[in-house]
Amino acid sequence: MRGNVYLIDVRPEHLYVKGYIQESRAIPLGFLSMFRTEIPKEEKIVIIDWAGKQAPSACKYLKNEGFKDVSWVSGGMTAYMKKGYEVVK
Repeated sequence: MRGNVYLIDVRPEHLYVKGYIQESRAIPLGFLSMFRTEIPKEEKIVIIDWAGKQAPSACKYLKNEGFKDVSWVSGGMTAYMKKGYEVVK
């Protein structure tokens, strides 16, 4: 969790370990359904992926599962790192 945001990184593990946001929770997209009960429905959920391609489908899935406040980082980790934000390696 980062502030009031529950941040989910849906990238595969081999990309996640190359650099991630410290407070993020790694849940690869293919495993999102298995971990959905561990995601707090009352929190603001933000999804991040590598380049903004997979995050919209993750958001759609969570919204279909009853999560209300779900969004994604436009451009994913690629955009995040280009802006110079800190990542853990």
